[in-house]
Amino acid sequence: MGTMRLGAGWWAVVCGAALLAAQTALAGSDALTLRSVLVLLATGGAAAIAWRAVPRAARMRSPAPDPANLILSGVAGLGIWAVAWWAMDLTDHLLRRNVGLPPLPQILSRAPDRLLGLDLRAASYELAVLFAVVLIPLAQSVLLWGLVRRECVAAWGWRRGAWLAGVLGGGVLALSAPQQIEPALPGGLAALPGYLLVGVVASWSAVLSRSFWAGFAAHGTFAYASLALRDDLLRALAGRGYLDPQWLSAVVLGGFVTLAMLRVMYLRGERNAPRPGAGRPPRLAVAWAILIAALVALAAIDLTRRG
Repeated sequence: MGTMRLGAGWWAVVCGAALLAAQTALAGSDALTLRSVLVLLATGGAAAIAWRAVPRAARMRSPAPDPANLILSGVAGLGIWAVAWWAMDLTDHLLRRNVGLPPLPQILSRAPDRLLGLDLRAASYELAVLFAVVLIPLAQSVLLWGLVRRECVAAWGWRRGAWLAGVLGGGVLALSAPQQIEPALPGGLAALPGYLLVGVVASWSAVLSRSFWAGFAAHGTFAYASLALRDDLLRALAGRGYLDPQWLSAVVLGGFVTLAMLRVMYLRGERNAPRPGAGRPPRLAVAWAILIAALVALAAIDLTRRG
């Protein structure tokens, strides 16, 4: 298979698998900012290669959605945040009880952070927020909620394509997540259910608005809430069972808000139909096989560390 025939889904999954290997190799090192730089460069590079592989007749720029869709997408991302953290915290609780505790993370404000000989400890937290909330989600959104979403819609139609792009994108997010850093976006096997939910919401936002910018709004809002509000959420619900009415109220309310925002977007605009003349969509079976294998590797790494 020639390089130019490989689709965006293939490049996204290979990028995620490569980043899993890099994050695992660098876990516990003092290269904290370097990990974020690698994620940004690898994701941006994969997006650029995937864009060049698209036939010229099928290339189209993603227009910015109207401000209302950006707001709706952001609120949808905020709504799914509580649901995602419920799922991730529950998964982590089950893993702790049945497998073991994860290794202690490095604290950004205390751990050394070196890049090209420079000591970045004084700015580690600010750099981590900039990368995690803006730069990395933007690059991931171009690749996942832009190119991969269009590819999946072209292959399976807008309904199934939105779901499949969300699942594939969520898997790539889980593979790319930082390991053993705090505060940071979640990583490891316990984070997978949350990323799948976020991926589906971001993908649907992009499909319904016909633009990756809406997916970025949902994705970036989740990332910001995870850094800014996670401690408040877990502190407020500490010691409560996962079927406690307060936990379930947060889950039901968040899920309702997300579904309501997506429904409003659905009623406001056109669906993301494949562009005429785009040609035959690439086969994605190999991409899915690599994704499954990489997720199995992620699970094995996480279980080994907990064991």
